[in-house]
Amino acid sequence: MKKQLLSCCLAALGLTAIQAQSFNEWKDPEVNSVNRSAMHTNYFAFASADEAKAGIKENSANFMTLNGLWKFNWVRHADARPTDFYQTNFNDKGWDDLQVPGVWELNGYGDPIYVNVGYAWRSQFKNNPPLVPTENLLIIRFTSLFAPVPST
Repeated sequence: MKKQLLSCCLAALGLTAIQAQSFNEWKDPEVNSVNRSAMHTNYFAFASADEAKAGIKENSANFMTLNGLWKFNWVRHADARPTDFYQTNFNDKGWDDLQVPGVWELNGYGDPIYVNVGYAWRSQFKNNPPLVPTENLLIIRFTSLFAPVPST
């Protein structure tokens, strides 16, 4: 069975992009997103009218969950992030495995922090917009393999 690599990215604090960039995109206040899919409404294509009437998409042949074991990379400093992991030939064999959904702070990465007022990092950084420090700026990456969707 032919497999296709589909890379997904989650970024700590929403500050990274899936493509390697020649600049530090999080430092540019004009950059709102990089390589983001266009927003859309949420539809689901059931395989039959009976499936649609039942309304349980998890029972449909067209449903695929993203839950499971994913390759996971965590770095403490933004400059240490892998910038080419979106490529289909990227080798993520040295990355750790992490169960998704999950909380990476509770699985040994970073520190679990909860505050009910203010920002958790308020004592770590000097507030100097639009400049963003690269030290202690936690960056995470996820990758996983998916089988191609059969054509109908």
